[in-house]
Amino acid sequence: MCEFFRNFRSADTNHDGFLQKEEMKTFFKLDDAAVNDIFAKFDANKDGKLSFYEYADWIMKTEFEKVDTNKDGKIQPEELKAYFKLSDEAVKAIFEKADLNKDGVLEIDEYAHWRQYAKMKEEFDAADLNKDGFLQPDEVNKYFSMEDVTGVFDKYDLNKDGKLDYKEFLNWRTDVILKYFFDIIDTNKDGFLQPEEFKAFTGFDDAKVKGIYDAYDVNKDGKLDFAEYKTLKMELMAKKFFDKVDTNKDGFLQPEEIKAYFKLDDAAIKEIFDKFDENKDGKLNLKEYIKWTHSKCDQKK
Repeated sequence: MCEFFRNFRSADTNHDGFLQKEEMKTFFKLDDAAVNDIFAKFDANKDGKLSFYEYADWIMKTEFEKVDTNKDGKIQPEELKAYFKLSDEAVKAIFEKADLNKDGVLEIDEYAHWRQYAKMKEEFDAADLNKDGFLQPDEVNKYFSMEDVTGVFDKYDLNKDGKLDYKEFLNWRTDVILKYFFDIIDTNKDGFLQPEEFKAFTGFDDAKVKGIYDAYDVNKDGKLDFAEYKTLKMELMAKKFFDKVDTNKDGFLQPEEIKAYFKLDDAAIKEIFDKFDENKDGKLNLKEYIKWTHSKCDQKK
């Protein structure tokens, strides 16, 4: 994700939070035909520009197609091994984490999710100069060329041990990306997103903006602060997988849907619902699903 973001930010020369065709041509050295083809395939809302997520879809799909040498629309373990020159053990570990539905292949969403976090881990490992599995202040200073890292450690070193573990690092770098877009949307620079600012950036109609603010403006002050905006963006990203599992499209995950998609037994399903079905209605809403998936990530670290 960090590499994707750095390239996006560099290409976004007018700093509007989108990539225009001319910016794509210039930064990626593409001709008109190539750019037009990209926009035809990945400009989902047909607004003539690529959002960060449309851009990321393009990057991921392009790489996915290179790895998928047999062109069946799925990544086999041997394809992943050959493309990235990985050992059998490494491939096995990746599939254990990334193959969410346990069908022995990676679909595009599974592959993209793995690659985004793999890029973050690569950056963490590169910054970890002494290879102790943590980032010390001097390592953050050197790798990210930051003169003062006090603010980063004050905010993200949650256990106050004077170093960042991978989870703390991931939280920091995710905030860096989200803050870039938050600041662009915040045109009056008051540190909040007013409904009209959000509408102007997204192109959403009044009804959709109202629905978002009703759901995410937790303190009901008529604007979104950064924490509320982050919750919105993280839930939108999670909803992509949520909707895939929600086969009956009722907006909830039933036990049988989770069991079928993730290939879990009855005991595992009972444990999930005992822990994460907070309102005990026999199904998981989006927020409950996110808490469950975050707990899975913590267990696999």
